[in-house]
Amino acid sequence: MGSVSIWHWLIVLAVICLPLVFAFRQAPAGPNRFGPAPGRPMGLYDAVESFFRNYVTFSGRASRSEFWYAYLFLFITTVAISLADQNGIVGSLWSLGTLLPAFAIAARRLHDINRSGWLQLLSWLPPIGFIVLLVWWCTPPRDAAANDGDAQGVATPPGGLSLNQLEVIERLARLKDSGAISAEEFEAEKRKLLGGPSVRALD
Repeated sequence: MGSVSIWHWLIVLAVICLPLVFAFRQAPAGPNRFGPAPGRPMGLYDAVESFFRNYVTFSGRASRSEFWYAYLFLFITTVAISLADQNGIVGSLWSLGTLLPAFAIAARRLHDINRSGWLQLLSWLPPIGFIVLLVWWCTPPRDAAANDGDAQGVATPPGGLSLNQLEVIERLARLKDSGAISAEEFEAEKRKLLGGPSVRALD
């Protein structure tokens, strides 16, 4: 024990404590700062297509289904290539080619819970940092969590409307103001929204 310097202990404490500091730090309250929630939940094909289409897109958000299906595809293909490629050249090229989109979708998944994409650097502080990221990647989107009202410190909107309904109405209003839809279409869609069932929280 005498040969272990104070610097070694500081490194150990940093690896353990630094991820915990970010883990217990709450995401910013209020609307998601990275934009509206992504669309419908994705299947495997859609997730893989989005993975490559947004090759270096670090902005925006990615749902849990988009993220986990993409990583399932990466895992299966990496294992298959490793088994078939004896000298490792194809596997190295595949890993290099999918490195940027893997970082990009991980950043967008963190955006979906209103956290910075830079926090994926916690994976460099294993095992605590990786466990924290794994929990975040499994966390529901921030907009859906906000529908719990007081559980996230966000008041329920007045008039019996859900937050998603208000978001859709605001989106329709912006389309009307931009001229993309007419005032009559706006009113028809608004009546349909308010008269129908509540908008389901998107994953």
